[in-house]
Amino acid sequence: MKAVYRSPRSGCLIRWILANMLSQTKRALEDFDNQHDFERMAADILNALGYQGYRLEIFDLERLRSLLDSSLRETRRRYLGIDDEVAAKLRSDVRKLLRFPEGMADGNDPPTVLERILLNQLPRRLFDLLMQYEEADIREVPEIGVALHQHLNEYYQFRANVRQLEEDLMVKIGQSVGVRFPVAW
Repeated sequence: MKAVYRSPRSGCLIRWILANMLSQTKRALEDFDNQHDFERMAADILNALGYQGYRLEIFDLERLRSLLDSSLRETRRRYLGIDDEVAAKLRSDVRKLLRFPEGMADGNDPPTVLERILLNQLPRRLFDLLMQYEEADIREVPEIGVALHQHLNEYYQFRANVRQLEEDLMVKIGQSVGVRFPVAW
C-alpha cells in the first residue's frame, strides 16, 4: 500500500511505503493524515540530522520509524504523540498523584511556613514531583506537557513570592518586638 503526498507549497513529492505495521511508531506514521504537520516533522528530522536547506523527497517508512524510535524521540513525541519511557513514567506518576493524593507518601516538607498551612497541598506536591524531571521531558509529554510545564513555572513563581513575603514579614516583626532572636518570638 502506498500513500503519496504532494506539497502544495514546495512541490516536493513524499512517498511512504506502508509495510506491515508492528510498532506503535509505525501505526502512528500510517495514520498520520495532516500534510502540514508531516512536512514540519520531516523538516525537523532533516534539521536534527544536520541537513539544513535540504528537502525530503522520498522516505522509506522503516528507516523513518527507526530514526524516530532511536535518536529522534522528541520529534516522535511532538508529532506522533507517542510517549517514551520518561514521558510514560511522568504521566503515570502524575496520574497516581492526582487520583490518589493521600495514597502517595509526601516526603518533602514545604520550605515556607505559608505553604505548610495551605489546606490543599496538591499543587505543591505536583510541583515537587515535576522537579524530579527535566523541563524538556515535561514539555514534550503529549497532551498534558504544556499544562504541566506551566504549573511548574507558576508554582515556582508562587514559592519565590511566598519566600520574599516571609522574609519581609520577619524584618517587620523583628523591628516591632524587643527580642532580636526570631526563635524567641
